Amino acid sequence: MVHLTLEEPMSAQDDRAHADKYVEGDLLAVLYRQHADITEALDRVSDSKGEERSENFAAAKSFMTRHEGAEQQIVRPIVEAADNGAEAAERNAEEIKADQAIAALSALDVDSEEFDTQFATFKQAVTDHAEAEETNEFPIIEKAQSQERRIVLGRQFLQAQAAS
Repeated sequence: MVHLTLEEPMSAQDDRAHADKYVEGDLLAVLYRQHADITEALDRVSDSKGEERSENFAAAKSFMTRHEGAEQQIVRPIVEAADNGAEAAERNAEEIKADQAIAALSALDVDSEEFDTQFATFKQAVTDHAEAEETNEFPIIEKAQSQERRIVLGRQFLQAQAAS
């Protein structure tokens, strides 16, 4: 009998270690660090209650919305240009579902059982989405763009994120 083992999802620490493999400002370093930040932000929501949870959720929601917007402006066009429009479309579709989940969660009492249940599902979807980006999109970016270009793209990503 064959036993399949599922890989553990990447932790914030793993993402930061991956980021450290790239020079400061490289788009991939920025993305890995922000994935770590998102993981930690979602953990703070899970680990809090009441007003603190409400504040943590608002902060996570704001950061993720700006992160997604910058990805759609900077990352997806690179993936599409590398002749992988289907990959870019799949990630964009996941982000639309995330936006819908955030809207549904925003309408709930953060201390309700329903919030806990829906948030757990949302958190897993965000983790799966980030892993898909790291596995499928990041290698495309690394292959298609020089380090110098990725540094420029990292700066553009942060500017796009700040503008949204």
